[in-house]
Amino acid sequence: MASVDTWWTRLSPAAKRNLAVGGIGTVVLAIIIALATVTPKVSKPLSKQATIQHILTDSDPRSLGIDGISAQLRDLLQKNDEQARRLAAIEEQQRREQQSDEIRFKQWTAAEREAYEAKLQAVTGEVESLKNKATTSPVAAPIPVLAKIISTCSGAGRIAV
Repeated sequence: MASVDTWWTRLSPAAKRNLAVGGIGTVVLAIIIALATVTPKVSKPLSKQATIQHILTDSDPRSLGIDGISAQLRDLLQKNDEQARRLAAIEEQQRREQQSDEIRFKQWTAAEREAYEAKLQAVTGEVESLKNKATTSPVAAPIPVLAKIISTCSGAGRIAV
């Protein structure tokens, strides 16, 4: 290894450059040759006549192209119509569900309101019966008055008579 180092140091800069470029060129050429042998060759058609026989038809090729595009367009239009029908059906179903939800909510709120009105009438009737009982019963009247006096004076610490 020491002999290669001394040989390299004794070379002129131009010789070093030429040696480096030559080495790189050799490596690139070897890679190109290796790739050329590895790559598969493209097979050529057996004859041009065989290719032409496959291309030519009894009908006009332009009409085949137009017919093909027309068929694709018909298929796309049918798919579009089908999707439009499906979308309309889904929208209708959602509209019906929303209406049924609104109806159920209205029925629920009406039932709740009727229940609260019934409770309110029951409480109102109870209050009225207690008022009637308080005015007709002489013993029951002083108790609410006494409770009112105690509640107003309890914060001051004194009882007013």
